Amino acid sequence: MYFPKFNFAGLLFASIFIFTCLNNAQGQTSDSEINQLIARGDSLYLQGEYKAAENAYKKALKIDRKSIKALKGLGYLARDQQKWKKAKKWFKKVIQVNPDDKEALDFLIKTTNPKILTLIKKAEQLLNQQEYKKARKLYEKILKKYKDTFEAYRGLARIGFLTQDWGLTKDYSKKIIEILPDDIESNYYLAIAYRETGKTKNKLIKKKQFGWSEKYFNKVIKIDSTYEHVLYERALLDRWRKKWLSAILWARRQFKLKPNSATSQVGLYKLYKLYLFYGNKKELRDHFQQYPDDWTRFFQAELNREQKHFEKARNQFQALLEKNIRFSKIPVYLSLVRLSLQTSDETLANRYFVQALNNLNSDADAAFMFEESKYIFNDQEFERYEQLTTVQEKRQFFRQFWSSRNPLPATDVQLRAIEHFQRLLHAEANYWYYGVRSWFNSPNKIGYKNLKMPRVYYLNDAFNDKGLIYIRHGEPDDRAIASGQLLETYESWRYVKRDTRPELIFHFVMETNAVENNWRLISFPIQPNQLNQLVFQETNTIRNNVVNAFPLLDQLAGWNPKIDRFIFAAQQGTSGRMEFVNVIQGIIDEGAAQIQLGLNSDRYTWKDNIKLFDFPFSVTQFRGKSGKTLVDISYALPLKKLHSAFKHGVAVFDSLWNPMGKLNFTESWPVQNSVRQVKNNLIHRVTLPLSPNTYYLSLFAQSQDNHKLGGWNVVLDVDNFAGDSLLMSDLQLAYLIEPHGSDSTFIKNGMTIIPNPTGVFNINETVYLYYEVYNLKTDDKNESNFEIETILKQTKQKGKVSQKNSRSGKKQKSISIKAERRTGGTQSVEFASLDISNMEPGNYELTVQIHDQNSGEEIKKSIEIKLKNE
Repeated sequence: MYFPKFNFAGLLFASIFIFTCLNNAQGQTSDSEINQLIARGDSLYLQGEYKAAENAYKKALKIDRKSIKALKGLGYLARDQQKWKKAKKWFKKVIQVNPDDKEALDFLIKTTNPKILTLIKKAEQLLNQQEYKKARKLYEKILKKYKDTFEAYRGLARIGFLTQDWGLTKDYSKKIIEILPDDIESNYYLAIAYRETGKTKNKLIKKKQFGWSEKYFNKVIKIDSTYEHVLYERALLDRWRKKWLSAILWARRQFKLKPNSATSQVGLYKLYKLYLFYGNKKELRDHFQQYPDDWTRFFQAELNREQKHFEKARNQFQALLEKNIRFSKIPVYLSLVRLSLQTSDETLANRYFVQALNNLNSDADAAFMFEESKYIFNDQEFERYEQLTTVQEKRQFFRQFWSSRNPLPATDVQLRAIEHFQRLLHAEANYWYYGVRSWFNSPNKIGYKNLKMPRVYYLNDAFNDKGLIYIRHGEPDDRAIASGQLLETYESWRYVKRDTRPELIFHFVMETNAVENNWRLISFPIQPNQLNQLVFQETNTIRNNVVNAFPLLDQLAGWNPKIDRFIFAAQQGTSGRMEFVNVIQGIIDEGAAQIQLGLNSDRYTWKDNIKLFDFPFSVTQFRGKSGKTLVDISYALPLKKLHSAFKHGVAVFDSLWNPMGKLNFTESWPVQNSVRQVKNNLIHRVTLPLSPNTYYLSLFAQSQDNHKLGGWNVVLDVDNFAGDSLLMSDLQLAYLIEPHGSDSTFIKNGMTIIPNPTGVFNINETVYLYYEVYNLKTDDKNESNFEIETILKQTKQKGKVSQKNSRSGKKQKSISIKAERRTGGTQSVEFASLDISNMEPGNYELTVQIHDQNSGEEIKKSIEIKLKNE
């Protein structure tokens, strides 16, 4: 049988052709049907036939579940019926088909529901006011009632980021990127959140979370590498991986993009410091050769300083100061402060610090000063600093910050700042800790739940807690250290009470699982949980249990009454069990309070070779010109105590520590001017015109060798002499008042007035008194008529004391002198001399009372004096 030859290729082509035709016909039919259904749905929608329109759109979706027009139609139907959850569901499906669909995105991220908009606006206001708890509560309330509100996601993600609640940050940032996968803010937040949580985890989880962090960082950098400081934040990821060189290279990229940014400059600086401490020195030198720029030159100098090649380092730092460099010169000045202190040159250190303080001309300059100063901020100062926006405000802040801490701000030496950098040097050598601080290595997890640290505590990122306390308060007066049976190491520091400074006691623990040098503050050197166990153990005595677990017990005896009570109760054994239980909580609470106080304060410590002395001073106020007050400041310097050339001076600051006047003087030895020497004291007087207000007054005297030092810091309330009523200056006591002399220091209104700032007179001396009267009422001849009564009265004796007859041989305890005055004009300059030879030694009050005969007004002023029989 004959079979014709079969053409398989032809058959295949024909099959494909027929299938394609049928498929196209079917597609055309489907598209046509979908379009008809959507058109019908649109028509019904416009007619308000929502149910029928919904059915039409859903039929279209059965044919093509990715039909954007049908999905949008259902979304708009739900929107118009205020079925917000359904509307969001349909628009989310649109985004799944086309992530760039503008209408769907606008609907999902821009709420149109007026009820939600009102709540969102209120939550945003709370967020902007930093009321994070209230804002979070409101956003969560919105989500509970109106699920999938995008603005609430955004707000909660931002709150998580700002409060470092990384779980919250992750939860809501992920919800955002489900809708907007390329949302740069959410990817940025997730990158940082996974880095921060990852660094506290074990090795396996850390690696995984760091990997996620890197993924999100890469996405942000791909979208926009100039976003925020993403390159520096990426650098920090490698810093926690201990990839020091890689971290620096990322930070260098950030600096290249934003060279004027404070974050870029300070960030790179801090990473280089870490590299100096932890990195391989050979690798570091190779890196320096590869990047021969000013950053390298600065850190080459830093490396030389740390290796004690001081002269070489000094020359390198000076070369940087003499040229234009691309980053702030403040770290250069402050490195020279450190170097000068390392070479025992405090004068030079002071000069460099003052130069740094006077050259804060950019945000980066202020940021570097903040980094060095932040360890002694208190919460109020930190809050105030956060509000500052201009460089001028920040410059002023740091001048006030250091002046207010200077024990003698009238001097040219920034005493507290110099001591601060000396403490920093010691802390950098002994208390450096740049590791993780988290709940996992916090004493809070073992029972110290009453420890709530102030905000400024968390500014510390370079030292352990011992270092932070040392920088604030210096070397403790007493130390105790011991290891317990569970191998925790405890240490306690005591700062004794001095002047107005309270006693402070701090306790630290180095846990058995602590890494590196991680000493942490605790409220008492034994775990509260362990204390409770010890108290209720069935043993003969509490003491044996406590001594075994609390090896510092005997060393702390006498430190504090509560600790002594604790020790005494422990020694009583089971008979003292209830007392022991009662005292425990008090001790722990007091320890927590001491930590709060200690971390919100700091103190200056005088060096052992400094001999401090007091000297008397007085302040007398007179009416000046143009509404100002003339503040007359006099003081008596003890020449026997100084016994060498010396400096002295006066400074006045306003309530914000802005300098209002500063005068310093140098005296040779021996002092030549005999007029100014009274009773082995050098008398000095200065006058400053000040507007009525409250000020700080500072005085100092210092021997040339700096070993003898005296001074005062007091609040000065300057009086207001404005107005028309009868007024009077303060009373000024004087050793002598006579016609114009040769020393201009003591000239006032044509008279030489040598003030007596001591307020002490011998009974064989004359008491001189100077004062001024203002706003006297004049008669038709332009004359004033007034009466003066001067009363000197012993303060120890109450009641009126009559004047005694001197011929009787009895000593007087009071005198009263009246005088009439007639003078031209409304002002009168008055002075008096009092014979006190017949007065009984003791403390007195000297009062001058003025009675204006023309107006009937009266006024009086008083001053305390002391009469001695020598």
